[in-house]
Amino acid sequence: MNDLFAKERQQWIDDCQAAARKLLMHREEITIEDVLVECPRPKYIHRNTTGRVFNHPDFRMIGFRKSRRAISKGRWVMCWTLDAEAFQRIKHQTHGTKLLGVLNDD
Repeated sequence: MNDLFAKERQQWIDDCQAAARKLLMHREEITIEDVLVECPRPKYIHRNTTGRVFNHPDFRMIGFRKSRRAISKGRWVMCWTLDAEAFQRIKHQTHGTKLLGVLNDD
């Protein structure tokens, strides 16, 4: 069976990871909720795909907190930070530039 949205799904995951890296250059920790504000999941991408966003060596899970979304009814969500090496690499790469053009510095 062909996956009609494989490229679109991977592009969305890549965009979410870039957004997460950018957010983590300004915050100590984030959750998937923070990323979804910047990169909403398209309706044609299954919600389980969201779990792949932090499936990358740049990210390190550091704990849990209750969701702030009303629809989640206080369920626990994972908190993430950048791996120390990734932070230094990204800081060096983005010195004076924008990270992949995903988010604007306002």
